Amino acid sequence: MWSKEICAGLIAASCLGFMSSSFANDSPVRQLKGVYRGTANINCLESQGGFTPGLQYQLTGYANRYTDSSMNTLVFHGDGTMTENVQGTTYFQGDPYMTGGLGAGTFVGTCEHAVTMKTNKGFTLKGNCSGFLPFGPAAGLDSIVEDVDSQGQISEDGSIIVIGGTEPDANTLKLSNGYVAQRLCGGSATYVRLR
Repeated sequence: MWSKEICAGLIAASCLGFMSSSFANDSPVRQLKGVYRGTANINCLESQGGFTPGLQYQLTGYANRYTDSSMNTLVFHGDGTMTENVQGTTYFQGDPYMTGGLGAGTFVGTCEHAVTMKTNKGFTLKGNCSGFLPFGPAAGLDSIVEDVDSQGQISEDGSIIVIGGTEPDANTLKLSNGYVAQRLCGGSATYVRLR
């Protein structure tokens, strides 16, 4: 025969288990939990002198423009964080004030982002990236990109993510040789859930 205490304990445990399961499944951040893979194409303007409020170069140092094309793997941990593994190529479009500013280079890196969910399955990503530049003008150098900020949207069934931004993302590039520059970047990326 079951005692009242055992019955009450089992009912309470069942209710708590059901409630925690319901909250976990309903959590918008947990809806993103999983591994996604896809491609990104980002255009950047870079200036050691920074930029004016009108988004123009302040030519007090080196300036450049380029496109990054990469294959990325995103791991959303379900706890409000995301890790991104990146591998790609930079296509330099040349500096109008410097001859020989054309070329390409490669990069590999890892980014750590904080994920904030918004309404209608939208979210923001904020974080930093660290990497290495195997080939190109800065071959052999380590890199850090600080203050990366972008926006994303997840499909209704959670199988596809698109990431981009409506305004340029202002971030900072630092290389291991002491080079520091401000960047304005924008582009788009599409990812498909693997698991």
